[in-house]
Amino acid sequence: ATINKMRVETPDQFHGEIRWVDHRGGTVWINLGEADAVRPQTKFSVFGAGAGDLSEASKKASIEVTRVRSPHLAEARIVDDNLLDPVLVGDRIYTPVWSLGERRRFALAGVIDLDGDGRSDLQRMHTLIRANGGIVDAEMDEAGNRQGEISMDTRYLVLGEVPGVNSPPELRDDWNNIREQARKLSIETITLDRFLELMGWVRQVEVANYGEGGAKQFPVDRTNKPSVSTGGISELFKPRTPPRGAVGTKY
Repeated sequence: ATINKMRVETPDQFHGEIRWVDHRGGTVWINLGEADAVRPQTKFSVFGAGAGDLSEASKKASIEVTRVRSPHLAEARIVDDNLLDPVLVGDRIYTPVWSLGERRRFALAGVIDLDGDGRSDLQRMHTLIRANGGIVDAEMDEAGNRQGEISMDTRYLVLGEVPGVNSPPELRDDWNNIREQARKLSIETITLDRFLELMGWVRQVEVANYGEGGAKQFPVDRTNKPSVSTGGISELFKPRTPPRGAVGTKY
Protein backbone atom coordinates (compact mmCIF):
# COMPACT_ATOMS: atom_id res chain seq x y z
CA ALA A 1 0.00 0.00 0.00
CA THR A 2 1.15 3.52 -0.73
CA ILE A 3 1.27 5.94 2.16
CA ASN A 4 0.77 9.60 1.22
CA LYS A 5 3.11 11.65 3.37
CA MET A 6 2.01 15.12 4.39
CA ARG A 7 4.34 17.62 5.95
CA VAL A 8 3.31 18.95 9.33
CA GLU A 9 4.49 22.54 9.72
CA THR A 10 5.12 24.18 13.05
CA PRO A 11 3.38 27.57 13.11
CA ASP A 12 5.84 30.38 12.51
CA GLN A 13 7.17 32.20 15.55
CA PHE A 14 8.80 35.59 15.87
CA HIS A 15 12.48 35.37 14.94
CA GLY A 16 14.01 37.82 17.37
CA GLU A 17 13.67 41.20 19.01
CA ILE A 18 14.88 44.80 19.06
CA ARG A 19 17.69 45.28 21.60
CA TRP A 20 18.51 48.97 21.12
CA VAL A 21 16.94 51.92 19.27
CA ASP A 22 18.34 55.22 17.99
CA HIS A 23 15.29 57.11 16.73
CA ARG A 24 17.31 60.18 15.82
CA GLY A 25 19.61 58.14 13.59
CA GLY A 26 16.85 55.81 12.41
CA THR A 27 18.71 52.65 13.42
CA VAL A 28 18.15 49.63 15.65
CA TRP A 29 20.13 46.62 16.85
CA ILE A 30 18.58 43.16 16.82
CA ASN A 31 19.55 39.95 18.64
CA LEU A 32 20.34 38.02 15.45
CA GLY A 33 23.73 37.93 13.77
CA GLU A 34 26.37 35.91 11.97
CA ALA A 35 25.67 32.68 13.85
CA ASP A 36 22.00 33.00 12.89
CA ALA A 37 22.86 33.30 9.16
CA VAL A 38 21.48 36.85 9.01
CA ARG A 39 23.02 38.96 6.27
CA PRO A 40 22.82 42.58 5.09
CA GLN A 41 19.69 43.57 3.12
CA THR A 42 17.54 41.07 5.02
CA LYS A 43 14.26 42.84 5.81
CA PHE A 44 12.12 42.23 8.89
CA SER A 45 8.72 43.45 9.98
CA VAL A 46 8.48 44.81 13.52
CA PHE A 47 5.65 43.96 15.92
CA GLY A 48 4.88 45.17 19.42
CA ALA A 49 6.54 43.48 22.38
CA GLY A 50 3.15 42.23 23.53
CA ALA A 51 2.22 40.67 20.19
CA GLY A 52 0.99 37.13 20.67
CA ASP A 53 -0.16 35.09 17.68
CA LEU A 54 1.90 36.03 14.63
CA SER A 55 -0.98 35.25 12.27
CA GLU A 56 -3.07 37.97 13.93
CA ALA A 57 -0.32 40.49 14.73
CA SER A 58 -0.20 43.89 13.01
CA LYS A 59 3.08 45.26 11.70
CA LYS A 60 4.21 48.54 13.26
CA ALA A 61 7.42 49.14 11.27
CA SER A 62 9.96 47.69 8.84
CA ILE A 63 13.72 47.38 9.22
CA GLU A 64 16.57 46.32 6.92
CA VAL A 65 19.82 44.80 8.17
CA THR A 66 22.81 46.96 7.22
CA ARG A 67 25.66 45.41 9.22
CA VAL A 68 26.23 42.15 11.07
CA ARG A 69 28.25 42.95 14.19
CA SER A 70 28.67 39.68 16.11
CA PRO A 71 27.32 36.12 16.34
CA HIS A 72 23.99 37.34 17.73
CA LEU A 73 23.89 41.05 17.02
CA ALA A 74 23.17 43.07 13.87
CA GLU A 75 22.47 46.69 13.02
CA ALA A 76 19.48 47.67 10.88
CA ARG A 77 17.95 50.85 9.54
CA ILE A 78 14.32 51.74 10.13
CA VAL A 79 12.67 51.71 6.71
CA ASP A 80 9.31 52.98 7.91
CA ASP A 81 7.66 53.48 11.28
CA ASN A 82 4.69 55.17 12.88
CA LEU A 83 5.15 58.34 14.94
CA LEU A 84 2.21 57.29 17.10
CA ASP A 85 3.65 53.81 17.69
CA PRO A 86 7.46 54.03 17.44
CA VAL A 87 9.89 51.13 17.45
CA LEU A 88 10.88 50.24 21.02
CA VAL A 89 13.33 47.95 22.77
CA GLY A 90 11.70 44.54 23.17
CA ASP A 91 9.62 44.75 19.98
CA ARG A 92 9.56 41.49 18.03
CA ILE A 93 10.73 40.93 14.45
CA TYR A 94 9.81 38.46 11.72
CA THR A 95 10.17 37.80 7.99
CA PRO A 96 8.68 34.92 5.98
CA VAL A 97 11.72 34.59 3.70
CA TRP A 98 14.32 33.77 6.37
CA SER A 99 14.54 31.05 8.98
CA LEU A 100 17.45 29.92 11.14
CA GLY A 101 19.27 27.02 9.52
CA GLU A 102 17.23 26.84 6.31
CA ARG A 103 16.47 28.62 3.06
CA ARG A 104 12.74 29.22 2.71
CA ARG A 105 11.14 27.96 -0.51
CA PHE A 106 8.14 29.55 -2.23
CA ALA A 107 5.67 29.04 -5.06
CA LEU A 108 3.99 31.97 -6.79
CA ALA A 109 0.55 32.07 -8.38
CA GLY A 110 -1.51 34.76 -10.06
CA VAL A 111 -0.45 38.26 -11.06
CA ILE A 112 2.45 39.49 -8.90
CA ASP A 113 1.95 43.27 -8.84
CA LEU A 114 4.17 44.92 -6.23
CA ASP A 115 3.39 48.59 -6.84
CA GLY A 116 -0.26 48.59 -7.85
CA ASP A 117 0.29 49.71 -11.43
CA GLY A 118 -1.55 46.72 -12.89
CA ARG A 119 1.58 45.18 -14.41
CA SER A 120 3.47 42.05 -13.46
CA ASP A 121 6.52 42.47 -11.20
CA LEU A 122 7.52 38.81 -11.26
CA GLN A 123 11.23 39.48 -11.73
CA ARG A 124 11.28 42.06 -8.93
CA MET A 125 9.61 39.48 -6.70
CA HIS A 126 12.41 37.05 -7.55
CA THR A 127 14.97 39.67 -6.59
CA LEU A 128 13.26 40.34 -3.25
CA ILE A 129 13.11 36.67 -2.34
CA ARG A 130 16.70 35.93 -3.40
CA ALA A 131 18.04 39.00 -1.57
CA ASN A 132 16.61 37.56 1.63
CA GLY A 133 17.97 34.06 1.03
CA GLY A 134 14.77 32.48 -0.30
CA ILE A 135 14.17 30.19 -3.28
CA VAL A 136 11.29 30.16 -5.80
CA ASP A 137 10.26 26.56 -6.49
CA ALA A 138 7.40 27.13 -8.92
CA GLU A 139 5.67 29.93 -10.79
CA MET A 140 3.70 30.74 -13.92
CA ASP A 141 5.27 33.44 -16.08
CA GLU A 142 3.35 36.22 -17.82
CA ALA A 143 2.92 34.09 -20.97
CA GLY A 144 1.30 31.24 -19.04
CA ASN A 145 4.35 28.93 -18.96
CA ARG A 146 4.89 26.92 -15.78
CA GLN A 147 8.42 27.11 -14.38
CA GLY A 148 9.45 24.58 -11.73
CA GLU A 149 7.25 22.45 -9.50
CA ILE A 150 5.69 22.79 -6.07
CA SER A 151 6.83 20.14 -3.58
CA MET A 152 6.72 19.16 0.08
CA ASP A 153 9.78 21.37 0.61
CA THR A 154 7.84 24.46 -0.48
CA ARG A 155 7.05 26.53 2.61
CA TYR A 156 4.53 29.04 1.23
CA LEU A 157 2.30 29.48 -1.77
CA VAL A 158 2.08 33.23 -2.38
CA LEU A 159 -1.15 34.22 -4.11
CA GLY A 160 -1.11 37.33 -6.27
CA GLU A 161 -4.15 38.78 -7.99
CA VAL A 162 -6.56 36.42 -9.73
CA PRO A 163 -5.73 36.46 -13.48
CA GLY A 164 -8.26 38.50 -15.44
CA VAL A 165 -10.31 37.45 -18.44
CA ASN A 166 -7.68 38.89 -20.79
CA SER A 167 -4.91 36.78 -19.24
CA PRO A 168 -3.68 33.61 -20.98
CA PRO A 169 -6.04 30.72 -20.14
CA GLU A 170 -3.03 28.74 -18.89
CA LEU A 171 -2.46 31.40 -16.25
CA ARG A 172 -6.05 31.16 -15.02
CA ASP A 173 -5.93 27.35 -14.97
CA ASP A 174 -2.66 27.37 -13.02
CA TRP A 175 -4.24 29.58 -10.35
CA ASN A 176 -6.61 26.75 -9.45
CA ASN A 177 -4.21 23.86 -10.10
CA ILE A 178 -1.39 25.13 -7.91
CA ARG A 179 -3.78 25.96 -5.07
CA GLU A 180 -5.09 22.40 -5.18
CA GLN A 181 -1.55 21.01 -5.15
CA ALA A 182 -0.70 23.17 -2.15
CA ARG A 183 -3.80 21.95 -0.33
CA LYS A 184 -2.91 18.30 -0.91
CA LEU A 185 0.65 18.85 0.33
CA SER A 186 -0.48 20.94 3.35
CA ILE A 187 1.52 23.93 2.12
CA GLU A 188 0.52 27.19 3.76
CA THR A 189 -1.12 29.74 1.47
CA ILE A 190 -0.52 33.45 1.99
CA THR A 191 -1.74 36.48 0.04
CA LEU A 192 0.78 38.69 -1.72
CA ASP A 193 -0.18 41.70 0.43
CA ARG A 194 0.33 39.77 3.68
CA PHE A 195 3.61 38.32 2.41
CA LEU A 196 4.95 41.80 1.59
CA GLU A 197 3.78 43.14 4.94
CA LEU A 198 5.51 40.37 6.89
CA MET A 199 8.80 40.79 5.03
CA GLY A 200 8.87 44.54 5.61
CA TRP A 201 8.33 45.60 2.00
CA VAL A 202 7.38 49.26 1.64
CA ARG A 203 5.41 50.20 -1.46
CA GLN A 204 6.66 53.26 -3.32
CA VAL A 205 4.53 56.37 -2.76
CA GLU A 206 2.51 57.43 -5.76
CA VAL A 207 2.43 61.14 -6.57
CA ALA A 208 -0.14 63.28 -8.35
CA ASN A 209 0.66 66.47 -10.26
CA TYR A 210 -1.45 69.58 -9.71
CA GLY A 211 -1.24 73.12 -10.99
CA GLU A 212 0.12 74.57 -14.19
CA GLY A 213 2.61 72.23 -15.81
CA GLY A 214 2.30 69.83 -12.92
CA ALA A 215 5.03 71.68 -11.07
CA LYS A 216 3.83 70.69 -7.62
CA GLN A 217 3.56 67.09 -6.46
CA PHE A 218 1.50 65.72 -3.62
CA PRO A 219 1.59 62.16 -2.26
CA VAL A 220 -1.44 60.03 -2.99
CA ASP A 221 -2.54 58.26 0.18
CA ARG A 222 -4.39 55.06 -0.71
CA THR A 223 -3.92 53.31 2.63
CA ASN A 224 -5.75 55.56 5.13
CA LYS A 225 -2.99 54.63 7.59
CA PRO A 226 -1.29 57.08 9.98
CA SER A 227 1.65 59.02 8.60
CA VAL A 228 5.05 57.38 8.89
CA SER A 229 8.35 59.00 9.73
CA THR A 230 11.65 58.92 7.88
CA GLY A 231 13.70 58.34 11.02
CA GLY A 232 14.37 61.96 12.01
CA ILE A 233 11.96 62.82 14.81
CA SER A 234 11.68 65.07 17.85
CA GLU A 235 13.93 65.37 20.88
CA LEU A 236 11.40 63.26 22.77
CA PHE A 237 13.43 60.18 21.92
CA LYS A 238 16.94 60.42 23.28
CA PRO A 239 19.68 58.19 21.81
CA ARG A 240 21.10 55.60 24.14
CA THR A 241 24.33 53.63 24.21
CA PRO A 242 24.14 50.37 22.23
CA PRO A 243 24.53 47.09 24.11
CA ARG A 244 28.10 45.88 24.47
CA GLY A 245 29.16 42.45 23.26
CA ALA A 246 27.11 39.68 21.76
CA VAL A 247 23.61 39.12 22.98
CA GLY A 248 22.17 35.62 22.68
CA THR A 249 18.86 35.09 20.96
CA LYS A 250 16.00 33.51 22.82
CA TYR A 251 14.00 32.68 19.69
